[in-house]
Amino acid sequence: MFKKSILAFVVLGLVLSNCSTQSSSGPVAPSAVQPSVAPSAVQPSCGQQNSEYVAIIKDIMTRWDKKNQEAQSVRSNLYLVTSRAGELLEIREETSAIEPPECAKNTHEVLMLYMDLELIGYLYLGTGKDKQEINEAFEIAQEGRGILEQSWQELMD
Repeated sequence: MFKKSILAFVVLGLVLSNCSTQSSSGPVAPSAVQPSVAPSAVQPSCGQQNSEYVAIIKDIMTRWDKKNQEAQSVRSNLYLVTSRAGELLEIREETSAIEPPECAKNTHEVLMLYMDLELIGYLYLGTGKDKQEINEAFEIAQEGRGILEQSWQELMD
């Protein structure tokens, strides 16, 4: 039940974020579409246009992955896992304070959702939830990570 609720929340968040970036004026007739550059020119991706943002997020994700791996390796020690989860929360707060470029807002929202899902797993560890609920929370976080990786790839292409 929990897994379906969280997954529905993530999907709803993605749908809503995609809806907010689409035109509300309805479909445009093909004859009305004007190319913004010559057809032979290749436009740089959002990631290429915003290399500073990309570098900041790559650094954050490197630190996040390291701390997350450390926390996963000490899951049986509540004191150590709580300490690592606190470090993850600090990284999440740092990420939240970043203002992404317009073209990267959806990916940034997905990143924030993924971080929240991972932190929920650690919260469950700390509150004594049963092993199945804890494992489901981390499985959902991994699904969120997959969505994040897909969104990141789209940002860079």
